[in-house]
Amino acid sequence: IKLIEEVPEMQRAAYIITEGGGGTRGVFTGTDDERIVWAIGVGEKKPLFLHLDVTGIGGHGSQPDENNPNEILVKALNRILEYKHVEITIPFVLETEHRLGRIPSNKFTNATSKNTISVTSLSAGVSDPPQENVIPSHSKATLDCRLMPGVNAEHFIKSLEKIIDDDRIKITPTKIPSDVPVSPHDTGLFEIIESAASKKSPGSITIPILVPYATDSRYFRANGSICYGFTPIISGLDELMLMHSDNERVSKEEFLKGIEVLYDIVVEFCV
Repeated sequence: IKLIEEVPEMQRAAYIITEGGGGTRGVFTGTDDERIVWAIGVGEKKPLFLHLDVTGIGGHGSQPDENNPNEILVKALNRILEYKHVEITIPFVLETEHRLGRIPSNKFTNATSKNTISVTSLSAGVSDPPQENVIPSHSKATLDCRLMPGVNAEHFIKSLEKIIDDDRIKITPTKIPSDVPVSPHDTGLFEIIESAASKKSPGSITIPILVPYATDSRYFRANGSICYGFTPIISGLDELMLMHSDNERVSKEEFLKGIEVLYDIVVEFCV
């Protein structure tokens, strides 16, 4: 946001290359398929962070009460997590399937085809550390929701309220995300990236993907720029699953090779 607001050149940027894609092995193909797939992010899901708050009746833990906010919240979260979200197909996904065939199911690919919800925090209890024998009067949780393009955030929240079906739970969004366009994948820059990836990994396949998380591309796309998420590093499924985990990492060798690939892309595009 700072770049767009304070750097005039960024406001006029026609193309942006940033994070949100890269080389993979065993992610978009089966684990027994050694083909390298270069995934270029042309769009991404919208982040919607929700706070769930429950105010109930505190008391002694030896005397259960139906207004225990912890129990109210747990039941609500169970309803949310048990709900099955319908897959949503967006046009360029058909191109991806045409190039690759059927895409396998894993944590990453599953998140690219439907709205998702993760419980990221739970907070309750009296004192620190919490007293074992005290029912608190307040309990809260945080949900990290990622919405597919075109899904209305307000309608999504309303659907959660219906699923929870309990007026004692208050849902508050941190911010309502705006809908962001998907960048076209029939441009000269996309072809240059595809060519550079193929040169780095002969026999590889390049596909456009919807990134299941949020990047800074959403600010530039909203401003009119065409953005491609492309990190020229090859990662296996195990490495990709470490994203934001306690041991997130990339290969040093791949990182250094990737700098050369990115350099070649920029030079080719600017010639």
